Amino acid sequence: FKLVSDLSLLCQRKNAALFAAFERIQRKIQEELAGRRTLSRTDHILPLAELTHDLADEGGNKMAGLGDVRNILGFAVPEGFVVTAGAYFEAMEQAGLRREAAEATRGFCREGGAGLTETSQRLRRAILDMPLPRPLAKAVEQAARKLSGPDRALLAVRSSAWGEDGESSFAGMHESVLGVAPGDILPAYRRVLASLFDEQALGYRLHRDQCDEEPAMAVGVLRMVDAVVSGGLYTYAPLGGQDQAMVVSAAWGLGKPIVDGTAETDTFLLGRTPPHALLSSEIARKTTRLVLDPAGGTRTEAVEEDRRDVPSLTGGQLTALARTAMNLERFFKRPLDVE
Repeated sequence: FKLVSDLSLLCQRKNAALFAAFERIQRKIQEELAGRRTLSRTDHILPLAELTHDLADEGGNKMAGLGDVRNILGFAVPEGFVVTAGAYFEAMEQAGLRREAAEATRGFCREGGAGLTETSQRLRRAILDMPLPRPLAKAVEQAARKLSGPDRALLAVRSSAWGEDGESSFAGMHESVLGVAPGDILPAYRRVLASLFDEQALGYRLHRDQCDEEPAMAVGVLRMVDAVVSGGLYTYAPLGGQDQAMVVSAAWGLGKPIVDGTAETDTFLLGRTPPHALLSSEIARKTTRLVLDPAGGTRTEAVEEDRRDVPSLTGGQLTALARTAMNLERFFKRPLDVE
C-alpha cells in the first residue's frame, strides 16, 4: 500500500485506478486466505458457448464438463446458459443466508451429523422463500426467454454444484427441474439452489469430510429435448471376467426415472474396443414412460403395447453411443457415467 500511496503523491493523485486495482487484489488475497475460491467472471449469466473447464468455479463441474463436450470436442449438445456460482453467493449474501449456511454446515459436522434434518429443512425453506436481487432475477428471466425462443420451448433447470460430477460425485443428490416454462424460471432456480442443502447432500458432505469447504451452486438452463429414448452409460464396468466392457441402460421417454432407478430398463453390455460388439442384452418390459407436458412439467403415460418388449436402442445406436463414450473417456482421462 505504501508503494501505491507514494506513487500517488508523485503523480499528484492521478492514479485512482491503481488504488482500485490494489483493493481488488487485496480482496482476492483475503478470500484465498479465508479458504474461499475467487471467481474470475463477475457476470452472472454465462452462455454455454463460452464455458469450458477453465470456468469450472463459475459454472460448476457438471456444466463446465458439458461446455468442454460442446466447445472443445465439438459434440452436439442442447443450447443453454449457466447462472453462475457468483450469482448464488450474491443472492445468499443479500438474503443474509451465506454466513448462516456456512456456519450451520460446519456446526452439524462438528456434532457428527446431529441436527442434520433440522439444518436441511431450515436452510431449504429459507432459500425457497428468499427474494433474489432484482438485477439477477431480470437477467435470468431475460436469458430464459431468449433461450426458449419464439417457439416457447420448455427448459431443463439443472444443478451444477462445486464438486458435482467431479472428484466428489453428489450423483442424484441435487435437484433438476424438467419442462420449465420461461415464466416459471425463478421458482425452478430457487428449487435447485435449495437442493444444495438436501439431507442426502449434507450427509454426503459429512461422509466425504468436506465440511470446511463452503458449498456453492451454479445452475444450468438448457432447452429440453423431447427424448424418444434416454439412458445412462458406464464406460467401464468391472463385471468379473469382462474387463473390457461398458454398460448401457435405456428406456422409452425422458431419463429422470432411469437416473432415479424407478424405471424398468433395457441393459446392454458392450465391448470397450472397436467394433464395440454387443456382448449381452436384457430387454425389460417397459409399460410406462415420462414425457414432456406441453403445458409445462412432465407426465407419465403408457407405452404402446407393441413397443413394451422392443429394445429401446438399435445396434447402430449402441455402436454410436460406444464410440462417443470412449471419445469422452479419452478426453476426460477417467471412466465416466454418462447420461
